[in-house]
Amino acid sequence: MAWGLAGIGSIQRKKETIQYLERVSSLEFDNRGDWRTKSRHTWRRDPKSETRGHYFKIPEDLRAQVFASSVGNAYIILQIDNAYLAADDFRVKYEMELAMYHSVERNIQGSNRSLMTPISLSCSWRQIKAFKEELLFMKNNYKEEVNGLQNQIANSGLTGELDAQISRPQQDHDEHPCPPEGGGDTICHVDGTAQWDPEQLEAELAQTWAEGKYQAQEYQALLNTKVKLEDEISTYCLLLEEGKDFDFGNNVDHSNSMQSIQMTTTCMMVDGKVVSEGHPLGGQ
Repeated sequence: MAWGLAGIGSIQRKKETIQYLERVSSLEFDNRGDWRTKSRHTWRRDPKSETRGHYFKIPEDLRAQVFASSVGNAYIILQIDNAYLAADDFRVKYEMELAMYHSVERNIQGSNRSLMTPISLSCSWRQIKAFKEELLFMKNNYKEEVNGLQNQIANSGLTGELDAQISRPQQDHDEHPCPPEGGGDTICHVDGTAQWDPEQLEAELAQTWAEGKYQAQEYQALLNTKVKLEDEISTYCLLLEEGKDFDFGNNVDHSNSMQSIQMTTTCMMVDGKVVSEGHPLGGQ
């Protein structure tokens, strides 16, 4: 009896266990159906929720911001480099201008000291007086040389002598148109003289032409010297008018470059022939 009751109790427990398992399986089935329904509904409402693409939007935005910041930093660095270069350029220019300013200031101070020194002023006036005397002497010397050269050209007498030599055979022929008796030798002598005179005259003409050309060259050289002296005289006059700005130390050597030219022509003639001549030319 007791055994039978125990068997009935165990069967009852088995039934309860089976019923519990069936209920659990039905609940699992219902839960699966609910999960599928919810998943399907969510996918229909937001199809991108399955791909998770919206999670990459934030890193992409951050990456774009980082790139823009890098470009901005590079532009700022470039501006800083340009500012450094401009500063170096301005520094070099400032140093150059400062050096030039100091140099000009030193020159001005030196000029002021030289102007305020009585000794330098007296020396300057003495040099001005010496230059004036030298200019006056050069003017007088030049005038004397030009006048002497013109007198030599005018009083040379070469043209008159040549005309006399050319007309002499014609006069002899006019004076003796007919030879005297026994004057054959004289006729031969006159003929020989007539044949010899043209050659001599041609030689003398060539020599006279050469002398005239040489004298013309000398005269042109004197004219060039005159122009040069006039230029130097005008320069000295301008410098003397300026007075204080004239630096005598740099122009003293110019007086040594001036030279006076003297020319003397010497001719010696014997029987209408030029025996010797000279053209000494000297510079002082």
